Amino acid sequence: MWQTLLEHCSEDRLNKYLDKVAEDQLAAEFLYVANQKVSESLYQLISVLEVSLRNRVHTKLHDKFGRTDWWTHSDLNIHAFQGSLDRVDRAKSKLFHRIDSITKKHQVKAGQIVAEVSFNFWTDLFSEGLQAVLWKDLMDCFPHLPQEARKRRKVAKPLDNLAKLRNRVMHHEPILFDETVLPSMHTKGTELVSWMSPEMVSWLAKRDRFPAVWREYQEPLAQMHVWLRARAELKQAREAGKAGKDLKPFYQAVEAAKNTFDELANQYLLNAKTAETAPQVSKQASVPV
Repeated sequence: MWQTLLEHCSEDRLNKYLDKVAEDQLAAEFLYVANQKVSESLYQLISVLEVSLRNRVHTKLHDKFGRTDWWTHSDLNIHAFQGSLDRVDRAKSKLFHRIDSITKKHQVKAGQIVAEVSFNFWTDLFSEGLQAVLWKDLMDCFPHLPQEARKRRKVAKPLDNLAKLRNRVMHHEPILFDETVLPSMHTKGTELVSWMSPEMVSWLAKRDRFPAVWREYQEPLAQMHVWLRARAELKQAREAGKAGKDLKPFYQAVEAAKNTFDELANQYLLNAKTAETAPQVSKQASVPV
């Protein structure tokens, strides 16, 4: 399988995984596949958050400024909004490239631009530079926001973090290397959705695969750390001058830990392969738009 990955992925991409696991190919393959599975499992939450936020913010600012292309309002002709206007221009350019007729290019609608701009466009609206102009109205997009969270940074910071995670997921970048962050980000993302709509959280809960996928990853991950710690302890023993029979327990610990990890990693990879080839039961799990 590793050779197949080398044929289809860049060495630079795979080396990120090899570097984490002492150049061990099985461990790197395990991390690569786990990264794919966890990334895929986050898609439902990220999609629901992005679409819900986009629709609510657009509706609110449409009402506030009295026009569908609210980003052209004079109140937003300020330096802090220039980056957002640049994103609108890029969205228009993409739309124009997909339209042949000059006449139709002049008929590009605000709704098309709303759907085209990136998630970062929406999260940037919560920035400190736009607080005086927008925060009071944007806060209303979260009707279930608790009193203690009614501060811009309480919403802006997690939105920014989730936008960065979304970009890493969509560009197939490693997201697993800081193992303590993802569960808390998933929890925070779910909380943001709940502040907009408890009903959407209920809808999401029936489709959200992240908790199960994350649990499946934990046992081989924990054993991988046991093996890497055993390797580190062996190295320290050598550097301390131990040799011969004094090193035997360290070698045995490394071998035992590696054998257990290999068994768990191979089973994980087999389960992943089986899941990929299993017939998929059709479900109504599309993200509402």
